[in-house]
Amino acid sequence: MKCVIASTNEQEKKLEELIDYIYSAIFPRYFTDQQIKEFQDLGVLQIEAEQLVRLYTLKTAFQVMSSLQVVITILEMPFAGTEMVHREKLLEKNIRNLNKCELLFPFTYQYFLNASKERTNIMLSKFINPANKILI
Repeated sequence: MKCVIASTNEQEKKLEELIDYIYSAIFPRYFTDQQIKEFQDLGVLQIEAEQLVRLYTLKTAFQVMSSLQVVITILEMPFAGTEMVHREKLLEKNIRNLNKCELLFPFTYQYFLNASKERTNIMLSKFINPANKILI
């Protein structure tokens, strides 16, 4: 018999917050609204019901949270400088961790690098959180 420790409610909320942040602050920097909608339809970073038991163990939840935070940090940095090779390896490692935990994230560093050159106006995205919700 194997005993596992369940993740805390705070960890589960943090996982949801990190995924929401990627969809509302990271993806709009690189992709169009149509592409982001397709990612949602494909299940990118979506937690399915059958994954809940496996994903919400203390160890796995921590691994996923750590990997998501590293992915966010790297993708928020400008694509320039001498650290690009190191960042690419770090991003690829954390993407492998996410995929190993059965969280679909089918991108590479080069994919984001190329997408950042093409995407210009992120303020028009419907996925970005508004700065002032009162006006909406």
